[in-house]
Amino acid sequence: MNTKVVLQRGDDGFLEFEGEEQETVLHICAEKGETLGARCYTGNCMGCLIEVLEGEKNLSDPDQKESEILKRIPRPGKIYRLACQSRLKSGKVRIKKP
Repeated sequence: MNTKVVLQRGDDGFLEFEGEEQETVLHICAEKGETLGARCYTGNCMGCLIEVLEGEKNLSDPDQKESEILKRIPRPGKIYRLACQSRLKSGKVRIKKP
């Protein structure tokens, strides 16, 4: 089943990327030239930090490493993930760079 990442750009612009189940959000976007600011691709640099606007249930749960990294980020009322660690299970997710 195809999955889709919708990257919000500014107030009204967006880019859509299609990928396969279990691919990371970063991989799906990077295949089309959008690296989301990633520098290490392992979660350590936090350059690929994204805010999930819709479709959180369509992403894998954070593993222990990602959970530890995300604890350092103040996030009242917002859902943040690392694009290099977040895998699409199915459907669509809408994200933006914070």
